[in-house]
Amino acid sequence: MAQTEKCLSCGDDLPSNFESLEACPACGADLWDDESGEDVINGKVIGAAVGAAILGVVIWAGIALGTEREFGWIAWGIGGLVGWATTKAGGAGMKAAVLAAVLTACSIGGGRVGTIKLVTGGIIQEYTTSEEFRDELLDLKVDAMDFAKLNGAVDDGVLIQFLTDHKYYASDDTQDFNDVYLANFRQVQIPLLEKLGTPTGEMDYLDDVRSDMAENLGVWKLLKEGSGIVDLLFLLLGIGTAFKLVLGRS
Repeated sequence: MAQTEKCLSCGDDLPSNFESLEACPACGADLWDDESGEDVINGKVIGAAVGAAILGVVIWAGIALGTEREFGWIAWGIGGLVGWATTKAGGAGMKAAVLAAVLTACSIGGGRVGTIKLVTGGIIQEYTTSEEFRDELLDLKVDAMDFAKLNGAVDDGVLIQFLTDHKYYASDDTQDFNDVYLANFRQVQIPLLEKLGTPTGEMDYLDDVRSDMAENLGVWKLLKEGSGIVDLLFLLLGIGTAFKLVLGRS
């Protein structure tokens, strides 16, 4: 074991004359055990590292949601937290250092993904409970009931009359419905109106809207769009800090 000013077993500072000591005054561990430089990783070390990583997720998400911003430097702090917790529990050596580095990466990634999920979930919930959405759904339900009265008689003339009565508009904001518009309405809108006419139609439509919004606000898409070179730098600093803190005890 290399000379050090800290006990590798308990982490306590050693007195200035530690070189003349055989054992740590605090825990009694042999200071000069030739095998003490080996990897130290056990249930206590793993538990402390995992606990610190989970706390890191909470810290990241809490600050991001509270400030409505993400700060890359927090990743560096999470690396320090995980590394410190690992060494405090007695972890040392390459295996413990790799464990701390991996958990740091998972903690930072988990914090970012969790934040995005909470934010997008809030956006979806806010929209689907808004007055705007309720009005849209009510209009669609009225259209669905009137469409059901047609009993499947939807040739072009009937369909155009239906679209006119219910104030549908073409892309140019006129009610001049060409063949392309009618074909698209038959393919997309009619199945929706038929679905809304079923007992579970409203809930099915709500689920579809939520699913479509979640897809458009995809976690990985937003994660990629919101990441830059600075974020990558702090991620690497966080991982490197955790690794070096633990490996430095060996």
